[in-house]
Amino acid sequence: MFEVLVYVYENYWQGAACPEIDRLGRKLIAAGFEAEEIHEALVWLDGLNIAAKGAQINLPDKPCAGSAGGPRPARALGGMQPQDPHSLRVYCVAEQEHLGAQSLGFVCFLEASGVLPPYMREIVIDRAMAAP
Repeated sequence: MFEVLVYVYENYWQGAACPEIDRLGRKLIAAGFEAEEIHEALVWLDGLNIAAKGAQINLPDKPCAGSAGGPRPARALGGMQPQDPHSLRVYCVAEQEHLGAQSLGFVCFLEASGVLPPYMREIVIDRAMAAP
């Protein structure tokens, strides 16, 4: 999946240059990628697209359920409230295990530096959890 994502980024990094999903899938097959890898990457990209459109992030049906299988599609999170500046993000066990201490430390560093606002952190965590 990551090879497909890198290929898409390198060839279509300008959003307007990226073809529609069906056409992109055909181009990726022509480039020699396997259908399963393409499907996983397109599901992941679709989730990123949904999340980037606003307060829509991927939440498991059960709080912090482990991710089994391929990437999960994002779904809307209705009524998302702004984060209080004094609140603390607590990572569940599944997030800690999947992402690891170094990744979570880097996310914390980016947040503390003011580069990663809370809503964007949730998108980053969401898409990282959706990756295998």
